[in-house]
Amino acid sequence: MAATPRKQTKKIKFELTFSAMAGVGVVFFCIFLWMFLLGVWAGESLLRPSKIAKAETSTTAVLKKSD
Repeated sequence: MAATPRKQTKKIKFELTFSAMAGVGVVFFCIFLWMFLLGVWAGESLLRPSKIAKAETSTTAVLKKSD
């Protein structure tokens, strides 16, 4: 029994020069640096107490001192 002939699949091939790979590396570095800085900024704003919370803690601290 003869084997059925397989269809040849077309393979995709990427070829980049060294300068193109360096450019892609620089772009990825900038993207990851931006994501890191955005995460630090968001983390600081989440950890920093809000103005309302500061006002509540200052009034409760005053009330506790007067008791």
